[in-house]
Amino acid sequence: MKATTTLTAVMLVALNAGCLPEKRIVWSPDGERAAIAAPNGLFLIDAQGKVLKPRLTGTAVRCNWFPDSRRLAVVHESKVETWRDVTDMFNAVQTGKIKELANTLRQRVLAYEGDWDQFELDPDDNTPTAIEIGMLLYLRDHLADGLPEKLGDKWEDVENLHPDIHQLQLFTVTQEKLKPGKMLVRSFCEIYQPKVAPNGRHVAFLMPLFDGTDDDPALHVVSCESGDPRPVAENVGLDHDWSPDGRRLVFIQSSAQNFENTHGVQLGSLVTIGIAKENGSLLPAWEDQRDLVGLLFNPLLAVRWLSDDRLLFSSFEATLPTTTHDMPQQWSLFVFDPRMPASIHRVLGRDFSEPLEVSVPLFALSPDGKRVLLPGPNGQVVLHDFASSETKSLIEDVSAHDKRQSLPTWRNNVDVCLVRPSGDEQGEGEVVLWHEGQFKPLSNTWSEEMREGWLDDN
Repeated sequence: MKATTTLTAVMLVALNAGCLPEKRIVWSPDGERAAIAAPNGLFLIDAQGKVLKPRLTGTAVRCNWFPDSRRLAVVHESKVETWRDVTDMFNAVQTGKIKELANTLRQRVLAYEGDWDQFELDPDDNTPTAIEIGMLLYLRDHLADGLPEKLGDKWEDVENLHPDIHQLQLFTVTQEKLKPGKMLVRSFCEIYQPKVAPNGRHVAFLMPLFDGTDDDPALHVVSCESGDPRPVAENVGLDHDWSPDGRRLVFIQSSAQNFENTHGVQLGSLVTIGIAKENGSLLPAWEDQRDLVGLLFNPLLAVRWLSDDRLLFSSFEATLPTTTHDMPQQWSLFVFDPRMPASIHRVLGRDFSEPLEVSVPLFALSPDGKRVLLPGPNGQVVLHDFASSETKSLIEDVSAHDKRQSLPTWRNNVDVCLVRPSGDEQGEGEVVLWHEGQFKPLSNTWSEEMREGWLDDN
């Protein structure tokens, strides 16, 4: 649902994504360094945990490495000061619409006699969030005559409106700094899950539709070379992946809009779609969409496109029809093989006894596809080996208050990077590398700026 329905609420326009699991430690494909996507910026460390010089501070970030281990696709934020700062985000038709709506809004404000906290900017609830914010900025900067006197103290809220712009930008890592490159996307809508194609030519990401009237994320693709971001599918889960050749995307799609209900289940499907031509350029229109597997949908289901073209995904196993009381309470991993499309294979055996976090059916696959990390309750981490079916808990004694908003990741095929309680009285966490039963601390010399908001006890 769109959050900007009143004059007061528009000041809090950004999506409340703080509850979503984040991958804050992102290792380069060569394993030589990691990007730390912290609430206060992007930092780089080497394999020993030493903090390197390149950084981007003062903004929350999300990121993904290019295959060359030198470039990053980075989502970061900046503040808007005036209407002039956002004119490049709108085409001529949208700009005309914004000016028309701003004029109408001005007349409504001047004629209004009620409680300003109850004044609705969009009574019909059919104006996209981006257009709504642009309308307010244009109203303030170009049509303000008479409004300060009419609004009184409430005009200060309009004057102080400096919304965040979410930006997807390319950066190159040098020894001394992050060198900014092409700006791919600028939007008032929050951007999630940037994933670079294996050929390095495109980035897939989640973002609400620019012209949509709600904040549910949709899957988009943008070329790293040229062009505007293009929507691929609506009503999708948080996770998606590229095919090994970078020509197709796989994602999990719901039959209805229900992104906020992360604890519920509903019908959905595992979908692939053609994105790029054989030469790597984007198709003029997406093609060959295939609904491969029907499943019970959860927005946090995960999927990976394996090197042999099989699709590994998490899901809940159930027999329909069923009552709500019989809905499954444990998810598992499954494989779809396009060479044998008549059946689905369960990856975790029915004797798999480790408890999993029901509300977070995410997993982290090792680069060679032989082992997987699974989230247990209260921040526990479980390692499972597909070939031997052996399972071990990497972190066991984690209480509820020690849960961290950082998903475990792989540095390479054997080293696991995760967050565990540090054991100090302040209840803080520490980043460690796990290697065959041994833990190596990485974050014990990091600054408060790097730790704040995810490793500290706040």
